Amino acid sequence: MDLPLRALADSLGLDLARRPRLLLVAALLSLALWSVIGWAAWWLVGRLV
Repeated sequence: MDLPLRALADSLGLDLARRPRLLLVAALLSLALWSVIGWAAWWLVGRLV
């Protein structure tokens, strides 16, 4: 990782080299969010059609 990017990640508390679990949690939360969005879109399309 480039040094400025590492400094930015450190300032945001996102140093994934030291906290790989944070990456896993972020990925799972993102997946859950997109699943809810996809389900809501599918439900809305089903109601409209």
